[in-house]
Amino acid sequence: MKFIKCTKCKIPKKAEEFYEDKRKRNNCNSWCKKCSAIETRKNHYKMWANPETREKAADKTMKNLELKDSEY
Repeated sequence: MKFIKCTKCKIPKKAEEFYEDKRKRNNCNSWCKKCSAIETRKNHYKMWANPETREKAADKTMKNLELKDSEY
């Protein structure tokens, strides 16, 4: 059984507790799945808390929808 130390929480965990990353030497992400989920949630809330960022994201989504509609 292979154990890898998470660089975020510093706890050694089984390789199955890490997302796969083919670019890495050990084929695992450097953060465990739990730490990755926590950080993703934090960044998501941080982004949507700022009205300017929320507006930019909405504009980008609308542009993408317009591009997809024009393809059909």
